[in-house]
Amino acid sequence: MARLVILLSVVLFSVYQTEQAHFLEKNYIDQINEEATTWK
Repeated sequence: MARLVILLSVVLFSVYQTEQAHFLEKNYIDQINEEATTWK
């Protein structure tokens, strides 16, 4: 039972981390696009 709880929390934590990374990546891409349009 404890193993299942640990496994589940690790999976949820991993999903949370990848969501955070994706969110940051999206902001970073938007920032680059904004700068790229000002370069023209």
